[in-house]
Amino acid sequence: MSAEFLSLSRSYSILFARLLDKSKFALISHSRKEFLIRNQFGKLTVQLFFNLSKQFSAINLIECGANDASVSRRFINEVPGRSAIAIEASPFVYDNFKNANICKGLSYVQIGLSNKKSVIEFNIPKVTDESTSIFGSFQKLPQYYSEYSTVPVKVEKLDAVMKASMKINAPTVMWVDVEGEAFKVLQGATNTLLNKNTIMIYIEVQESTHYKSEKRAIEIVDFLEGFGFVPVARDFPLADLYNLLLVKRSVLTEAVPSLNQYWASLNLIRTPRIELRKPSQTLSNLKRIILRIIPEIFWPILHRLFALFGSKSSQKAIK
Repeated sequence: MSAEFLSLSRSYSILFARLLDKSKFALISHSRKEFLIRNQFGKLTVQLFFNLSKQFSAINLIECGANDASVSRRFINEVPGRSAIAIEASPFVYDNFKNANICKGLSYVQIGLSNKKSVIEFNIPKVTDESTSIFGSFQKLPQYYSEYSTVPVKVEKLDAVMKASMKINAPTVMWVDVEGEAFKVLQGATNTLLNKNTIMIYIEVQESTHYKSEKRAIEIVDFLEGFGFVPVARDFPLADLYNLLLVKRSVLTEAVPSLNQYWASLNLIRTPRIELRKPSQTLSNLKRIILRIIPEIFWPILHRLFALFGSKSSQKAIK
């Protein structure tokens, strides 16, 4: 079991709790605070991936589960001379974005990825637009979606796709967002992972059994540690689905300056004191904070005041 993974999870949990505590007097709901903090974690972790890509002088990107290939386009646009292969399983998404991805350095490919060559039914929730859906998967999530449209999709090992498309003869990074198929994708990518030039992976993982046939995060980390990778960052603390960033031990020393800057940025995360998205919710949060700090003898006065502003709970309290 990965000591690095457990240490990382503990550090993020502690930091998340500390950031929530610092925002306890913000006039927004607890769930909204969690969302805003996690959202900033996500943005900073994505930025860390691109910062480390520059620090490692990465030339190639392998994007698995590319959708519109925006990660690949950003990668090749940030530094001249870079190349990317963006692999998307959904034929509908591919057809929608293939013209937008005709650009220098980018190879946009329609094929599914797994641990063996086959043809598998690809499932797209009917409540989403099949030409842009980010929720298409080889698995179904009946707890979230009741109706799916399906299409047969050819799947192949990543190693086979890479052999035909890109030579990994320079520093290479991976981005894996494949909706519950991460472990199978990695199983079909052993040669790619063993290559000394493959030095960093950003990958979506799960803590529980969100996807029934997917491995849990710690199992995926254990697998990748066998290829020399170490978990160094993650996003969305305490969430069931999140992204992990792993780098090879051979470049870990080079990563330290960016990692230090990243952790400093995480500690500076703050939620706004007030949001005017829902005035009634802001009023309720303000009342809750005041009730927490004033003696109970003054509560009737406070309820009368807030009743004037339309607080339904205060109106009931003074009846």
